[in-house]
Amino acid sequence: MTRGKHRPFEHETGSRMCCGICSCYVTRTTKCVCCTLLWAPILAISAILLTLVIRAALVEERFHMVEIKDESLKELPDDAVEWAGKLAETIRIETISYDSGETETQALLDLHAKLRQLFPTIFNSPHVEVTIVNDLSLLLEVRGSLYTGRPYLLAAHLDVVPAGDLDHWDKHPFLGQIVEQDGKDYVYGRGSIDDKHSVVGILEALEQILKSGDVPKRSFYIALGHDEEIGGKNGAEKIAEELEDRLEINNQTIDFILDEGTFVMQEVLPGLEDDVIYIGVVEKGWLELELSVEGVQHHSSFPPRETTIGILAAGLANLEHNPHPSKFNEGPEYETINYLAPYATFLYKIIFSNLWLLSSAVQAVFSAKPESDSVLRTTTAITVVEGGFKH
Repeated sequence: MTRGKHRPFEHETGSRMCCGICSCYVTRTTKCVCCTLLWAPILAISAILLTLVIRAALVEERFHMVEIKDESLKELPDDAVEWAGKLAETIRIETISYDSGETETQALLDLHAKLRQLFPTIFNSPHVEVTIVNDLSLLLEVRGSLYTGRPYLLAAHLDVVPAGDLDHWDKHPFLGQIVEQDGKDYVYGRGSIDDKHSVVGILEALEQILKSGDVPKRSFYIALGHDEEIGGKNGAEKIAEELEDRLEINNQTIDFILDEGTFVMQEVLPGLEDDVIYIGVVEKGWLELELSVEGVQHHSSFPPRETTIGILAAGLANLEHNPHPSKFNEGPEYETINYLAPYATFLYKIIFSNLWLLSSAVQAVFSAKPESDSVLRTTTAITVVEGGFKH
């Protein structure tokens, strides 16, 4: 620095200080530049941190949350075990849909009969018209006491996927019983959460209303498809055609559709202690691709440098190692974070309420778990691999 006539601003045991931080010889101009370079980043970072904290402190709830006391959760209705037993009975009927496109026809017919047995009020009510669609699916029209012209649709499906490797099950996959685990009772078996619980839940609610002598105010429809697990072409698609004709005859328009959704999620985000119930407002499409590799076969004693199986395996590995890009700012998950921010601990509230700056950090958190990563991007799932032969 310059020594000349310029007088130092501070003296400290022989050292010349320009900002109270660095020891140097300064001029007035040099001091201004030096202080700016030192303090500008500090002040900028402080301002950003202050902004983050203020935004977190001011974040408000965006919907009304009703607190349910623990005592009320323990007071189950006297009929709760009976209702759970109805679900268990439907699980014991193996209404499997297979990838080949086949369904268990007799099992589906048996389930129809079981539903009529379990919910006699519905299937004998003058307020409910039951239509069997394409032999194996069901469409129920529930006529309300007030005509609105805008009924809604409740949808679920009767079929389940195959059980897979039985060794991976603790009990028989179609046990259909109430079992105790870790001090809690569960309905065990394939379909208990996908999707016979929806079937039984919808019908039980309507059964209770009709048994009490009441009638729903609004008209609505219940659609129960039989092949949802393999695309729904013979179930949901045929129900849609029947429903479209019915709506035209009745001069109606569907107000909304409530179909199966996600679960009550725990620890869905770090810093969030409350359970979260997601309401699905959009649905992804899907694409099924079959990848195949053909090549010249060699004897195993002199194999080619690259076998067809090795080429295919490398391609599949590349698919998994190169996921699709995140679409975090383009879907409902962005708004979901904004809604959940008020209920997070303060540190995470700072993060969730400042996505304008910290969205990359939130994306990293979401990407860490398969359940949350799937809401960020198009996912790739390798499901079936076949190949090779030996003479």
